[in-house]
Amino acid sequence: MAVLSFLTLEDFVSEVKCGPVRVEGISRTVPSKQPGGDLVEWYVLATAKVDDDIVMFSVRVGRCLAIFIKNESHHADNVEKAEQLVKEYLQGQGFEVRPGTWEPAQVMENLSGGSAGLWHFEDKVLVANE
Repeated sequence: MAVLSFLTLEDFVSEVKCGPVRVEGISRTVPSKQPGGDLVEWYVLATAKVDDDIVMFSVRVGRCLAIFIKNESHHADNVEKAEQLVKEYLQGQGFEVRPGTWEPAQVMENLSGGSAGLWHFEDKVLVANE
């Protein structure tokens, strides 16, 4: 089973075309030896099965050093908003959207900083595009 990762949500949609899509907002901690400690990143993932492969799209919606998370609570809100916007977009394209992620271990190894084009940031707060 191969994992095919797309850098835009539109490319993901054009490849998948039909079938259920799983969408999940996640956070992950990236160990670091740098001063300030580990880095925490927030992503929204969309995954689908196409033939015998996993097709995925991921977009990072935030990151900060773990020691600053208490001061940057907007990241958790941003990932929830982004997840909802991706779900709504996919449903509008005719997809059945389910929670979760196909093959999480493989997907986590293929995260990328893709682009959804559904939002922008104002003072670090995610705002839906009109």
